[in-house]
Amino acid sequence: ERKRKKGTKGPSSQMEAEPPDVEPGAHMVRYRVKVAGDYKLHVAYGNTTLEGSPFDLTVVPALLSVEHCTISGLCEQTGMLTAGKEVTGMVLLNDRCGNPVIPGPQVLGVPVKVTIDPIGPTLDPCGIEEQGAPQKIELCEMAKDLGGDLHVGAAFSFRLKVAGWYRIVCTVANTQLPLPHGCFPLLVTPNAKPDPVMCRVEDAPEIDEILPAGTRMGVLAVVRDRLGNVCALMPKATGSTSA
Repeated sequence: ERKRKKGTKGPSSQMEAEPPDVEPGAHMVRYRVKVAGDYKLHVAYGNTTLEGSPFDLTVVPALLSVEHCTISGLCEQTGMLTAGKEVTGMVLLNDRCGNPVIPGPQVLGVPVKVTIDPIGPTLDPCGIEEQGAPQKIELCEMAKDLGGDLHVGAAFSFRLKVAGWYRIVCTVANTQLPLPHGCFPLLVTPNAKPDPVMCRVEDAPEIDEILPAGTRMGVLAVVRDRLGNVCALMPKATGSTSA
């Protein structure tokens, strides 16, 4: 029986009863508690509670298990964000059962790294001059005590200005976290709102150009956001003339 909850998920224990092969009337019950916390261990035979029961039992997290570390934030759930928006998140260190590890010399200072690597060309190859080429970003931190129920891990934040596809890879102690969130794609989309300063009009008619009535003409409007990305989901461009 758990006395208090620490926020971890899953079954708290597994129990197995063995037949009395040691001596008549002796029973061996083996149990495995997966969720760290304080418990009361009740021992009874049928409806009879045995002397001394219940017993106090404290279960602490086991050693660090990289394959059970988790990511919070960093867009791992949505896989998408708008260019220029700040991304924040954490890599949390857990044991083999998913419990947050306890701060100590064996985990504090463990290297944690997040790599953001472009995996495709920018969504606007012709706009490199305005956007700049997408760059690989490597963020390195040492695991520390984050406080509260989070315990040990590393916090990260970054901004991606160039729209396109990226790959985010997370490693702990130089070992990559397993899929799906140890390595996942991230789509950075342009902002839907144009910035007049970054937009331009090409092939516009000359100021003194005289056009016969009914002449078909056209201009090219290049619509970009404040970072130079071509705006997404924009309505059709319109023009008007005035006398």
